[in-house]
Amino acid sequence: RKLRLSRKLIALRKIQTPVGYQTIEYIDAHSVTMDQLDSIVGIFSSNRQIKDFLYELCKEYGLCPKLFALEKGKGECFSYHLEQCRGACIGKVSTLQYNLKFDEAFYKSRIKPWPFKGPIVIKEKGERQEHFIVDKWCLLGSLKTDEDQLSDLQQEYPFDYDAYKILRQYLRAEKNLYK
Repeated sequence: RKLRLSRKLIALRKIQTPVGYQTIEYIDAHSVTMDQLDSIVGIFSSNRQIKDFLYELCKEYGLCPKLFALEKGKGECFSYHLEQCRGACIGKVSTLQYNLKFDEAFYKSRIKPWPFKGPIVIKEKGERQEHFIVDKWCLLGSLKTDEDQLSDLQQEYPFDYDAYKILRQYLRAEKNLYK
């Protein structure tokens, strides 16, 4: 069931610095568009949660906290002195190496790619016969009767993180997939 409580969620979107290193920017998760889904590397409920997560990734994967705006100032970051950062803040590591580590670090938290070529129909089981039309993790609408028209479906694809989690869980189960 979808939560009724509307909460403020923050999405991290992957961007590149002018030099070519991958980094993140904070955006409102409710403003995420279908075109941005591939670049979303995580969704969080607070800035504190984001900072804790980013510091952990920096430590584990040797990423630079300065590129995530966790540190300010000129020169190398403090983590470089502790030998936890490999030196992206001073250009010591190649952009290719750093960007591969970045992608590896955010692999688990990113929005997964849509596993189908286009929209799918999910049939509700039980007494009610309802068909839900879903595309790119977005619920486009439902058809309850034969009189419902496909033209009544939404033309925009609003992304909803709760719906994404529900759909991912549902589609993981083999019993729910029909060909």
